[in-house]
Amino acid sequence: MLIHQDTYQQQSDLASYCKTNSLSGDLKVRKDRVHHYRRLVYNVVDDSLRSAFPLTINLLELNEWDSLVHDFFSNHKSQSTQIWRMPEEFYLYFKFRKLDIKEKYPFLIDLLYFEWMEVEVFMMEDIAPQLCNSEGEFIKDVLVINPEHRILHVNYPVHMKNSGKLAESDK
Repeated sequence: MLIHQDTYQQQSDLASYCKTNSLSGDLKVRKDRVHHYRRLVYNVVDDSLRSAFPLTINLLELNEWDSLVHDFFSNHKSQSTQIWRMPEEFYLYFKFRKLDIKEKYPFLIDLLYFEWMEVEVFMMEDIAPQLCNSEGEFIKDVLVINPEHRILHVNYPVHMKNSGKLAESDK
């Protein structure tokens, strides 16, 4: 079903307003109420990212987090239709963006990557393990590893050390 051009334009203008807080004069909405749409959409994005990055939330100051989310929300054009994938886009957006905060927290890319991979592994399709015995000798017998895992290459030990205590010397 094709959408009427005017409807498409109105939807696009509303989406643009929600992202940028810049209201198009052509948008046919109640100007005194439209701010609620932006607030609601922003809160969904912020909540999704907060859920995915709890260690990052604990590390950053509130204004640092808010600045990152605002920058992402205002400037990034999301590609996925699944909200649980948004943290991956946030991580990639952060990774390839020149931001001053990277100097303060040089390990933050690794931390975001680590936290995103936790989400991805949790959400991955179930994989049946190989047949195995529940008893045996781990020195002699073949070990069966859980197939639902990822091996990550990180520069900082974000998986082993409190992120608030990581330093450049940990690289």
